[in-house]
Amino acid sequence: MKINCFKITIFILSAVLLPLVGQAATPSIMLEKSASYALKNSVYAFTVPTTDSTGKVKYFDVIIDLNVNAAGIISPTANVTATPFVPVATRVLVPGKYQVSGSTDTCDVSNLTLTNGRIQSIFKCTHGTAVNGLSVVNGTISAGHPFLAELLAKKVNLQSDVATQTWGLTDGTTFAIGSCAYYYAGYAVGAKTNGNQIILSTYSTGVAPHTYRCGNTLTKLP
Repeated sequence: MKINCFKITIFILSAVLLPLVGQAATPSIMLEKSASYALKNSVYAFTVPTTDSTGKVKYFDVIIDLNVNAAGIISPTANVTATPFVPVATRVLVPGKYQVSGSTDTCDVSNLTLTNGRIQSIFKCTHGTAVNGLSVVNGTISAGHPFLAELLAKKVNLQSDVATQTWGLTDGTTFAIGSCAYYYAGYAVGAKTNGNQIILSTYSTGVAPHTYRCGNTLTKLP
């Protein structure tokens, strides 16, 4: 009697694989792939990937608030707030020290919460012996932005990529960061971030919409 080995192989594979069809994926959180930092009682993690039971990936910004009692003992429970990640233009830059790509320059970024809830990120960048600054504020160029009048006067709202960046201004001096020497006094500055890196761009004050001059990539140091 001849045996059809091909049919037997297909039968065996079907018997093994069919029970696996339709099995749900295991939901998981991948904190190691997020950008995070800690401040006092809170841990902040930005763009935290998760997978659901179908294997679909979603992203969240997470705040973990730890509790400590009068004896200084940390509670085994914590308050966790998770919100779907928001567009780049409204995201908060992660504070800390950043290395300027291709340069020995560094920038220190600190955040200030304004009375209207927006976050102002203040840059202090060291270029040689000089320390100069700029700041950007999250959210759209609209009511509540502290640099609204200046940005509208510079027609920044007409930039084709206005919604993809967080906008602000240089301070009152002209300076360089790395190889970009066009951080002129009062120039508009845009910032993009993925949580671990910041891309700064500076724009001239010529005919609107203003011309991109140059920029830098900053990488957060440990």
